[in-house]
Amino acid sequence: NLLPCDFRADRAPSLQGRGFSIPAPAGLAGALEAGEALTIGFRPEAADVHRGAIDGAAAAVVESAQFQGERLICLMRLGEEQIHVSLDARTRLEAGDAIWLTIAPDQLHVFRRDSGDRISGASAATAASAPVA
Repeated sequence: NLLPCDFRADRAPSLQGRGFSIPAPAGLAGALEAGEALTIGFRPEAADVHRGAIDGAAAAVVESAQFQGERLICLMRLGEEQIHVSLDARTRLEAGDAIWLTIAPDQLHVFRRDSGDRISGASAATAASAPVA
């Protein structure tokens, strides 16, 4: 998943995309300027699903869910973006379910949109709460 976003340096630095916001990893703030255009990336298996709102989670909606062996592959709507999420097959989700996503900071990759350069320090924050299984 690769999503365009901008860095917001408010009291709680965040990565603002089209209709979503996620906390900026702690080590990132010193490397960026407010409003800087970025691309964030994460693997489908790096997203954790929560059934209720938790601090640092972004709201999403399941568009489809397909079992593929030991994995449940979901197409989700995160703000205006479509993303893929790969979960353990024991997870029960259906199209239309409202969920919340977190991405462990060490699994979030941040790139400058103009050059494509990866920004170091993106893995310095601590992981979010435990996901729902």
